[in-house]
Amino acid sequence: MRALVTGGAGFIGSALVSSLLARGADVLVVDDLSVGTTVPDHPRASLLVASVDDDEAAATIRDFAPDTVFHLAALHFIPWCERHPEAAALANVEGTKRLLGVLDEVRPRRLVFASSVAVYGFCEERVTETMPRRPNSVYARTKVVGEDLVREYAGRHPEATVAMPRLANVYGPGDPNEHLVPSLCRDLGGEIRVGNLWPQRDYVHVLDVVSAMLHLVRLPAGVHVYNVGTGIGTTVDTIVQTLAGLSGVPMTVVSEPERQRADDGHLVADASALRLVTGWRPRVDLRAGLADVLESVSAAACL
Repeated sequence: MRALVTGGAGFIGSALVSSLLARGADVLVVDDLSVGTTVPDHPRASLLVASVDDDEAAATIRDFAPDTVFHLAALHFIPWCERHPEAAALANVEGTKRLLGVLDEVRPRRLVFASSVAVYGFCEERVTETMPRRPNSVYARTKVVGEDLVREYAGRHPEATVAMPRLANVYGPGDPNEHLVPSLCRDLGGEIRVGNLWPQRDYVHVLDVVSAMLHLVRLPAGVHVYNVGTGIGTTVDTIVQTLAGLSGVPMTVVSEPERQRADDGHLVADASALRLVTGWRPRVDLRAGLADVLESVSAAACL
């Protein structure tokens, strides 16, 4: 396999790259390193520090001629995207559009576009792939547009396998973003300030997400849209209590009114369709996954 991974130096991307290399793939990573760090020092891995919409990136991708593409590059921290909607649209929409234009020439056999369950909006029941998309954030709207662009690409290339996994809340070791789980682990013993405590989210471990993506590239030609999650709703309060139990450090959580969303709600994925078609299922339970993150944060603090 010759695999291009955009955003391959980021949280999910770096885990995916490691897995691809372990399977014998040649990997090209295109990442501007605005959030990511680096790629493994490996003879079959190369890194181009650039945005996917750069001319240099386009030329490098053409020369590399990937047969498989994982498009993960995106600005996805929702509060940041809300504050910078134009930058989010430039990276997530225009970057995707430019990449797909290059892929029109390269014609890879497989394309995986990382989408999000955020495209559904909040819902009292588990979301399924048949539900309408009702995005309620800047980030989610960019993912809706990205999905539409990828569908158009698939229409131009019916011979290709085109997969769009809609990811739930991904967590695990090595997340450099200010997401809930790594932030809580880094702030043990301090006062944690959050928004609403009651909404349920679906937390899926990064290794399970990588596994899902590798299952998806084995599907036949056509468009494949599947949720990737555990199907289990977990509140912020449950995350806090679990981390306190694992660490032995009491945590004080303050729900600040200015951080609370008036339109907040639950968002839990039903991934039964993916399991039925590919046999994939999440294998890392939340307690074990949180222990992974705690260990990695503690190790990083000791360096």
